[in-house]
Amino acid sequence: MSTTKLKNERTRFRINPDGAARRRSLRYFFAAGVLLLGVYLSELFRLLKKPLFSKVYYGNLNTTFFALSAAAYIFLFILVFHRQIKKRLHVSPFQKHPEPLSLSRKGILYLLTVLPILLTAAMLNFRFKLIYELGERITGMSLLGNAVSYFLAAAKLFGAVYLIFLMEQGCDILFSSRPPVPIGGAAALLTFGVLELVFTGSTFGVLYALLFLYDGILYLISGRRFGVTFALALILYIL
Repeated sequence: MSTTKLKNERTRFRINPDGAARRRSLRYFFAAGVLLLGVYLSELFRLLKKPLFSKVYYGNLNTTFFALSAAAYIFLFILVFHRQIKKRLHVSPFQKHPEPLSLSRKGILYLLTVLPILLTAAMLNFRFKLIYELGERITGMSLLGNAVSYFLAAAKLFGAVYLIFLMEQGCDILFSSRPPVPIGGAAALLTFGVLELVFTGSTFGVLYALLFLYDGILYLISGRRFGVTFALALILYIL
């Protein structure tokens, strides 16, 4: 096969002709749906605001109690979910890679992390987003609330990167050839991204939603390294 023909094959989506493989890929997409549902069941903790949280403290700490409870639940759910994935699908996003990241990929990841941070800071009158959200005067109680909200965001980002892994794994089986597009990132945008816009009224809501697509790009460039993708996603979210 010529080099040109081989390149053309890789730039086209071709469904795997193996019916058994196609059916097997559906298990990954179903698992991704279960993960999404499990993570956003955490929103039910908002129902505890009046019957439970209000009995502990009236005021801003209700939001802190919700975020802490929801984040703890999400991490616990993902732990149980991950054990089932290893047992039933025999895959894990936490596999060690035999070869280290190349210098060129490290450079690209560095640029893809630093440039959005600097661009966002420039749009905020040369202030990091973290400083903008905290404000000039912040109390200890507000600092606690922000820290816990970042903890909740980290839990959701962890779930989103896991969903990206499942979608990419499923697509690897579903398609015999496909272009290197971030299908997992697009799925995370349309699920986690859209739901975040619905449930959170943040000033940076659209930016946070697009971050899920960006995570899918980072995942592919990092050679599908879960830890690297999650760490960079968290840095981008905070800064």
